[in-house]
Amino acid sequence: MMSKMETPRLVCLDMDRVLVDHLSTWQFVYDNLGISNDESFELYNQGLLDEWDWIKLDISLIKQSRSMKESPITDSELRGHMEGMPMMKNWREFIQQLLDDGYHVAIVSGGLQQTARDIAAQFPSQSEWKKRWGGIDRFTAQRFADGMDTQLHVFTNGWLLGEQLSNGEYELGDFGRYQVQMDGKGSVVQMLQRRLGVSKSNTASVCGHIYSSVAPSHRSYLMSFLHRTCNLIETH
Repeated sequence: MMSKMETPRLVCLDMDRVLVDHLSTWQFVYDNLGISNDESFELYNQGLLDEWDWIKLDISLIKQSRSMKESPITDSELRGHMEGMPMMKNWREFIQQLLDDGYHVAIVSGGLQQTARDIAAQFPSQSEWKKRWGGIDRFTAQRFADGMDTQLHVFTNGWLLGEQLSNGEYELGDFGRYQVQMDGKGSVVQMLQRRLGVSKSNTASVCGHIYSSVAPSHRSYLMSFLHRTCNLIETH
């Protein structure tokens, strides 16, 4: 909706420590499952693991939280472990004000997809849900948005569905969902800019950490939250 703004403008939001009041959505799930990914995290920091392999290892870690004698963890169970995610104060009002003022809003995050979808579904559009680039899934649309699409654009990482079990549930796939590189968010932003007709000078990024931000070549303003401080940096 661009009713208040003739020139299209885009705000790209990180999720962890911007919308979610937690170190990361991944960590929230690890804590609920009583597991730790310290080993793969350390390998990544040493440069011995790329992001794609890191995600696969973390998905394997989640699946191995169940013993061989137990039934495998399912998609719905993992989504359940994300319920109660701590959110930043006034996150809903913040996004709604941007939409009311005519901004395009996108979540571009390496966090887990379900929380981003849950957030996006709180802002339904006037169109019925359909599968689209940057959209949400049908289940979340039906659960939170009465079957309507979202006004937001969502790009995240996470898990994929595996085999369907006899009870109709789905296992987790062995490979993860990898849409957003930690240092490559700019490629997603560039595609959004082209599709929405938004220039670099009318694009802003709000991130939880300066190192997870969109590159200056793809946005004009950066707002970074680091150690509970806020920095607004003009980059054009």
